[in-house]
Amino acid sequence: MKRQPEELKNVGYELFIAALSVIAIANILIFYLTRDRDIAGVLGAMDWTYSFIFLVDFIMRLALAKSKSNYFFKQFGWADLLSTSPINWAKLLRLVRIVRTARMLIGYGRTNIIRELKDYSSATAFLTVLFLIMIILEFGGIAIVKLENKVPDAQIQDWQDAMWFIYQTITTTGYGDVVPVTGEGRFVGVLVMTAGTALFGTLTGFVANAFLQRRGGKKLGRQASDSQDDQGVTLSEIKRLVQEQKRSQMELEAKIDELEKLL
Repeated sequence: MKRQPEELKNVGYELFIAALSVIAIANILIFYLTRDRDIAGVLGAMDWTYSFIFLVDFIMRLALAKSKSNYFFKQFGWADLLSTSPINWAKLLRLVRIVRTARMLIGYGRTNIIRELKDYSSATAFLTVLFLIMIILEFGGIAIVKLENKVPDAQIQDWQDAMWFIYQTITTTGYGDVVPVTGEGRFVGVLVMTAGTALFGTLTGFVANAFLQRRGGKKLGRQASDSQDDQGVTLSEIKRLVQEQKRSQMELEAKIDELEKLL
């Protein structure tokens, strides 16, 4: 069995970060190629989200690294940090994450990857849901603003309106302050609502399950502690009874000696 690389945290998590890196780099290229302000606005808003996730990833890797200097210099931690900056050329360093993940997974082996994905299926599914939510936010925002902003009396007029509509729809909040007026836009809204109900329902289920497992673990811990306390009390009681028996035996032997002297 191949040994897991030290820098490999979790297969599902590494794939999640690599997939976000691919989307983030593609967004940079589209951002420079497009002349549409609304598309650029959606891409820019999502890039801030990705940058925040990458920053948290860098902090976590640095904190968990056995050798912080080794991670920062030899494992290209400096590239992870620079890729979170607002400097556009530095964002291309996100390629390092993709290459590093590919190298680690190839070295880890297909069998080990499949086994770990099965062992941590819940965590992998959770990260998959998060990734799909961000994809729907991005491409749903682009689709709705392009379908609506050129229509007379449109309520969704720019990328900010589009992102607001997509977010409140995918979270099933639905304030109704901005809504699509075209048939195509409403169709996109139906797709987003359907996906949002499924994804956020799944996400809520994961959070609730994790919370219940944590409470169950604490309860079992308290029960185990109480059981240990009971065992401790029982053992102390046995020791006390043994000591009392020894004292009684010694007193009895002393009285027998006195009687023998009198006789």
